[in-house]
Amino acid sequence: IQIDGREWLRYKPFPIHVAIVRASAADEDGNISFEHEAANLDAQSLALAARNSGGTVIVQVKERLPKGALKAREVRIPSAWVDAIVVDPNQQTSYAIPFDPAFSGELTGEARAASEAEDHAREVAASQEAFSERQAVARRAHVELFNTGKARPVINYGVGVPDAVAKLIAARNEQHRIYQTIEHGTYGGTLMDGVLFGYARNATAMLDAATQFDFYGGGGLDVACLGFGEFDAEGSVNVSRLGGVTVGPGGFIDIAQNAKKVVFCGTLAAKGVKLQTGDGQMRVLQQGAVRKLVKQVDQITFSGPQGMVRGQEVLYLTERGSFRLTPDGIELFEIAPGIHLQRDILDQMEFAPLVAKDLKVMDAAHFTAA
Repeated sequence: IQIDGREWLRYKPFPIHVAIVRASAADEDGNISFEHEAANLDAQSLALAARNSGGTVIVQVKERLPKGALKAREVRIPSAWVDAIVVDPNQQTSYAIPFDPAFSGELTGEARAASEAEDHAREVAASQEAFSERQAVARRAHVELFNTGKARPVINYGVGVPDAVAKLIAARNEQHRIYQTIEHGTYGGTLMDGVLFGYARNATAMLDAATQFDFYGGGGLDVACLGFGEFDAEGSVNVSRLGGVTVGPGGFIDIAQNAKKVVFCGTLAAKGVKLQTGDGQMRVLQQGAVRKLVKQVDQITFSGPQGMVRGQEVLYLTERGSFRLTPDGIELFEIAPGIHLQRDILDQMEFAPLVAKDLKVMDAAHFTAA
């Protein structure tokens, strides 16, 4: 629809008939606490939506507490919104963790300091594992996080190669240089990956996901460091429908379209690619069977043309070359040392990018295992 001469997407609300959420504890009145949760997520918003739709709110908790056991500020879902409570004493923090106070943000003082030291040691050890193209791209992306004009930019990391960027920041003990956020609602701490993505150990703040997305939607993010499944000649990115399979966008759309700067990170090709790096060079031993730089993405999860309208700075960083979005299309502005421009980049793309007149070679330090 058009509002004040601008095009908008209108999403019509629909009723929620049943909301099933989990929390930590419920008192005898039915007041709900999230005290031991690793993330608040959108449990409160779900309960509210179901309640105001005339639906049913069912809450699973680990323990039932006496009346008055919860302080008023500890109650995140009031009993007036709750229809039923299920108590499961075996409820865990996650599939992999029974309970850890570092995940629920409950550690303070010396216990927190010791836990943070353990986290840092793990990140340093992880950074010394076998060097690969993931670490090379992460090092290149690291530069962009501190190239914003902000003394301490607000950052969001996505899944995939951005995991390696977050680990690099942690291993270098540089958390104080940024405000690290995740869409699940946490600030700071040590980010987890895999099935624990969205959790952070020893976070500095834990908000509801809905509040975090309000912050993102209002333009609070300085840099979004995200992965990509494929991108095309217009700079549009697809992460939601790959190989004909719908995997969904998660929080990608809200994050990518509202960040002032978007840094997409990933490999240039997939399936069967063999690379060699670690000595200051990047060599392609075998090209991939699947091209990720395509004429037109299968589904638009981030729109390049709309990014230009919004005035976003958009970069696409790969192990072979760095691209940027311009009014005239995608431009290759950097090439990795050891990479052949025609054979390893241009011949592996389904469209012809612009090539910067002053095409630069990336710093060899990004490709040196050390």
